[in-house]
Amino acid sequence: MVETKLDKLTSEDYLNTSDDERWEILDGELFMAPAPNTAHQAITGNLYWHLRALVQEKGLGRVLSPPSTSFSQPTTWSSPTSLLTRRCPA
Repeated sequence: MVETKLDKLTSEDYLNTSDDERWEILDGELFMAPAPNTAHQAITGNLYWHLRALVQEKGLGRVLSPPSTSFSQPTTWSSPTSLLTRRCPA
């Protein structure tokens, strides 16, 4: 039996996906991400509002909402519901 090793997808592969659909790469595998439903949007809107207020009050950084893309490692690119970017100390 011959085994073949499939390479994991990376950020370069993600940047070459179609803009017509929502894609994510999780641990090197490509997934189509479904559009969020109304309940999801309501919950994430409330979460964003509270998180943004806290982050501004404490001077912790910025809270971003989609469309944004984040990566945690070379083989993981996704579109998070909300994203906190920490303020770097001066």
